[in-house]
Formats: sequence, C-alpha cells, structure tokens
Amino acid sequence: MAEFHKAEFYKGSVFECLSNRLSIEGRPVRLVDDRRAKAELATGETFTADSLPELAKMIIDGAPEFKERRKLAREHWAILDNCEKARDDGRSWNEWRQMNPTVHPMLAEQELDRRDLSGFDFSYTNLCMAKLRHAILKGTSFHQAILAKAECYDADFSDANFCRTDLYETDLRKAKLIKANLQGVQLAGTDCRDAQFKECAVYRLSAWDLKLDGAVQKRFRILYREPISGGRELEVEVDDIEVAQFVYLLLHNEKIGDVIDTIGKKNVLLLGRFTEGRMLI
Repeated sequence: MAEFHKAEFYKGSVFECLSNRLSIEGRPVRLVDDRRAKAELATGETFTADSLPELAKMIIDGAPEFKERRKLAREHWAILDNCEKARDDGRSWNEWRQMNPTVHPMLAEQELDRRDLSGFDFSYTNLCMAKLRHAILKGTSFHQAILAKAECYDADFSDANFCRTDLYETDLRKAKLIKANLQGVQLAGTDCRDAQFKECAVYRLSAWDLKLDGAVQKRFRILYREPISGGRELEVEVDDIEVAQFVYLLLHNEKIGDVIDTIGKKNVLLLGRFTEGRMLI
C-alpha cells in the first residue's frame, strides 16, 4: 500500500506527499531522482533535500513563483490596511475589488488579528494560514475563499458568507458563527471547540473529522427540494452539524429515500432536532 501523507502547510502554501510523488498548491512537482528528493522546475532550477516534505519547503522558500506570492501578499495587505484605517465599513476595499474584478487577493499568512473587517469582500481571497484571532467579521463575504489552517480563534463571523469556502484545519475555537451561510462550505479537521453555531444555512455542507467539544450547535437549516411534491423547496432543522450533513445526504439520495420510506411504514426516523410539524418521513 502506498504511503499517504495528509496536506501540510508552510508559509501560506500547502503541499501533499504520496509515496514518491509531490504536489505543491495542487500542482505536481517533477522529480528527477527516485533515490533522492530532487526536483527540477520549469524554470530550470533544481532543488535537492533529504525528504519530500523538506524538498517542498525548500521549493516554497526558493522558487520565484512563491517569492512573488509573498511579495503580492505584502502588497495586498498594505492596500487592506489603508482601507481598514478609512473606517468606512469596508467601502474603500470593496470599491477596490470592484475596480479590479480579475484580482484574487493574496493574504496568505498575513497578520489581521483584532481588526474590524465587517462587511469586507474577501470572496476568492487566499487567506491560508492568515491570523484572524479576535477579529470582527460580521457580514463579511468569504465566498470561495481559502481559510485553510487560518487562525480564527474567538473571531466573530456573525452573518458571514462562507459559501463554498475552504476551512481545512482552520482554527475556529470560540468563534461565533451566528446566522452564517455555510452552504457548500468544506470543513475537514476543523477545530470548532467552544464555537457557537446558531441558525446557519448548511445546504451541501461537507464536514469531516471536526473537533466539536464544547461547541454550541442550534438550528442548522437544511434546504432541499422534495421530488415527490414537484421539486418545491423545503427546510429541515437539526442541532448537530455532522448530523446535518447526513440528513442532507438522505434527503438527496433517491435510493436511500426509498429504503427509508419502506422502513418508515412501521418505524419513524428522528435525527437531531426538527422544527414543529417537520419530519423526514
């Protein structure tokens, strides 16, 4: 069986090792020596290390592409810093985003602790390994943003939009996610201990290996369409984020639904907490 290494993070970048293969930011690295960790980049540069993880770090440290990424992150941080100082509820930053629609801000590994960035548009922004501890981010948009391995301890994400956001191994300890949009969000290995989840929409949410000790979980709203009634939109509520994922799969898998329908003639299946008058079967 091939040896597997989970994704690792280094200086705002992610790399993966699998047996004798290496990819950085999802792109394969060309290895030129099976006996040693040696790679040749398209630029002609070669890097050699004692192991694949060390090789990945060496490339991230030295390759022009990643040096440029870090330079860009500093430039975008400076723009954000000036906009935040304007104290105009994010209008300056959002206008800059609108004037530069093809720019996906690079803020990986940047220091944003304790800032009030409520209402800022961080859609499609790379915030991998960023520091957002104690930050106020009410109504902020993280649509398709990357917050993998970001430090969001005690951050306030009330009314924030996390539609299709990457929260892989993100630190959400004691974070507040009140009425947050979690539709399509990717949660894997996310640390949610003592976090507050209340009245969150969770359509097509993905949740794996979460740390939920002490977390407050109330009223996850699952939106779905009912095939029997001609596709009308319905809603179910549960009080557990992992149960919410399971219930959604049940509701959207016709074959599982047929099995449950058959069993339900003699039994009733109750999962989580449902609002009055609402049942799966």
